[in-house]
Amino acid sequence: MPHYALALRNYTHFTSPIRRYPDLTVHRQVKAVLEGQAHASPGEEAALVRRLAAVADRCSRLERAAEAAELESVEVKKVELARCCLGLEEEGVVTGVFDFGVFVRLPNGVEGLVPASALDPRGLRAGDTCRVQVVRADIASRQVTLGPA
Repeated sequence: MPHYALALRNYTHFTSPIRRYPDLTVHRQVKAVLEGQAHASPGEEAALVRRLAAVADRCSRLERAAEAAELESVEVKKVELARCCLGLEEEGVVTGVFDFGVFVRLPNGVEGLVPASALDPRGLRAGDTCRVQVVRADIASRQVTLGPA
């Protein structure tokens, strides 16, 4: 469902001024307006809008990069955890079934692939449980290989 306010010319939304620089920027602008300090000529206003657009663009790019780095670091930690569990047998939940194999999520959050060559994936469906063991954990490729227990 679309957000009705996004169609408005003058709309803003912010969450936590402590966490995000874009929110802090909005807070500063709102505060200036409320305190009567937001008087600007049309030329000054146009320059401010250009500066704010540049700040918003840069913040968006940096936030996306930070989010990608966070996801990557979580994946590395999961593979490191799996590496410590080589040979460990666990009951996992099937999260995906493909011709090339079955993805299984372990109770510790690690997800790995049981290759089709090690297990016939035709009898399994997403949500099924199966007993597997950690066979390989390659940090460079961020891949965990599981095998039937």
